[in-house]
Amino acid sequence: MESTEKISVYADLNCPFCFALHERLDDLSLLTNVEWKTVEHAPNKDDAPDSPKRTSQLEAEYQLVIQRARETQIINPLFVPNTRLANQYIKSIQDNFPEKLITIRRSIYRALWQIGANIDDRAVLDRILAAHNIPLPLTLTGDETLQSWQREWQYGDFDLRIPSMQNNKHEVMLGLQHGKTIRRFIEGLGTSSEGLKATCKYLNAYKLFVFTLNDLPNEFDVFCDKNDYLVEVYKEQSVIIEQIIAASPDLILIDDNHFAGKALCQAIRTMQSHIKHLPIVFYSH
Repeated sequence: MESTEKISVYADLNCPFCFALHERLDDLSLLTNVEWKTVEHAPNKDDAPDSPKRTSQLEAEYQLVIQRARETQIINPLFVPNTRLANQYIKSIQDNFPEKLITIRRSIYRALWQIGANIDDRAVLDRILAAHNIPLPLTLTGDETLQSWQREWQYGDFDLRIPSMQNNKHEVMLGLQHGKTIRRFIEGLGTSSEGLKATCKYLNAYKLFVFTLNDLPNEFDVFCDKNDYLVEVYKEQSVIIEQIIAASPDLILIDDNHFAGKALCQAIRTMQSHIKHLPIVFYSH
């Protein structure tokens, strides 16, 4: 018996495996059975969209997609756009024009992966909306939901990989799977891990926010000297709270000598609807 519960799919628009999964679900007429939750798997990278590091990884992923999804029409756009704006557009369509959500999301995906358009460009996105008779300018909504999806994915049992699928039993399936495997999962008949190679790994640097009035201890050099960590220091409670809401850090480190440390901790704990899983560590010299 087919499940009536929608499956959560965590995916980024700039991931070729996610695009191929979207196309495969479309071909199977299963897009209405899933809730497509857009996330950013590389939101903090400073590399240019067409940097050699990014384009080299993209080429490898593209080659794997054309092997595993031969039926999918796809090109290599030769750059990896930031998808935050496009995610905001899609969530706003979901909030305001839900009947056009799948059509718009499909068009944005195909604009990048079949035409090579830069979906980080507002003009490109507006042209897509206009082609589907969406009134412009679009009022952007849903930032809190997007942040919630990002945290669900980052702290879920997905090994920080996309695409990721999860059912209401919290069973997980990773990667671009075959059509029969996808259908079985959506119908609640089992999971598979065979698509693990056809995934994008999280490329984000870990964000550490430090609340202190002093210089950082030498022990912090192990983080500051590596590209895997982004360390930001704040002295004022109002400023760090503003940045916590905006940037969703991975960890808050509070100097035990800061007179406002405990107050900051209490303030963060009252923000659980926004910062659901944020860990806090107090340290002393």
